[in-house]
Amino acid sequence: MIPFFNSEFARVSTKAMFQGRVTATLRSAHRKLLFEPPTRITGVLRHLMPVSHLTEVDNQIPEIAAMKALHSCAKKNCFASFHLMQGQNRRDMSMSTLRTSYIGNTYYKILQNHLLLPIQRIGLTPDQLTMIGVALAVLVPFGFMLHPALGCLFIMTSGLADSLDGLMARCQQRSSTFGAFLDSTIDRVSDFFYLSGFWLLLWSHPQRLSATLLMLAALLLTLMISYVKARAESLGAACQVGLMDRAARVAYLIAWAFLIAVIPGTFAIWIGFLIYIILAVATVVHRIIHVRQQLLPSHRSTL
Repeated sequence: MIPFFNSEFARVSTKAMFQGRVTATLRSAHRKLLFEPPTRITGVLRHLMPVSHLTEVDNQIPEIAAMKALHSCAKKNCFASFHLMQGQNRRDMSMSTLRTSYIGNTYYKILQNHLLLPIQRIGLTPDQLTMIGVALAVLVPFGFMLHPALGCLFIMTSGLADSLDGLMARCQQRSSTFGAFLDSTIDRVSDFFYLSGFWLLLWSHPQRLSATLLMLAALLLTLMISYVKARAESLGAACQVGLMDRAARVAYLIAWAFLIAVIPGTFAIWIGFLIYIILAVATVVHRIIHVRQQLLPSHRSTL
């Protein structure tokens, strides 16, 4: 049993519960209760009163039943708030991103239902998850130097931490403008280390210069994808289009690293760089055209 329930409920006698005096305690602790399963609440009551009284407690103290209901509601509201934030500033959107697709929705539901609660019990904060994500990204090149499978694992865990920090912030109602700014800034650092890992795989190759140019081109286009979006939104335009958004890029890199790990030779590395660059160019051009259509009538001089 977790210490929180021991400290909060041990002070409330069975008689006080039936008199409704537990209301203030429950309300003052509602933020923690929202992320505790109903079985935890019932388990605590089993230690405080006979099992035969549990039904009476639910009937005579609506707050306890309400808190049980709030647990299931919290998950729905948390995921609904994710959709609401993802839906903001998406007017004139001509293409859904991976994050808002069926695959993306399923992915975030899995994180919310199976990983979010255990991580919150550990005591990690959204900012700490962000730092863990970038620390794992720094390890990606070293992982690739040992084995491509290890580099793939580091990209996966880094991307997982990056997904969880924003989800936790929304569920805990701790989202902030600075948090979004910090997360976006850290993502650019992670992008650099991700691509550097693939480049190191060709370090001993005779065509090292060509590999370096490809890596620099991929990095430049990655930064351009993010910059075009940031600049467009600063001018009041929506820019959620394009195939290679952040989520799609991470998914691509994971799949690419996996193929490199299972396919011998350097063919998968070279072809992966070329496909990445082609998709990134298409995304940059798509975003520029999309923003131009929005800004050209009223902001001709800006362009």
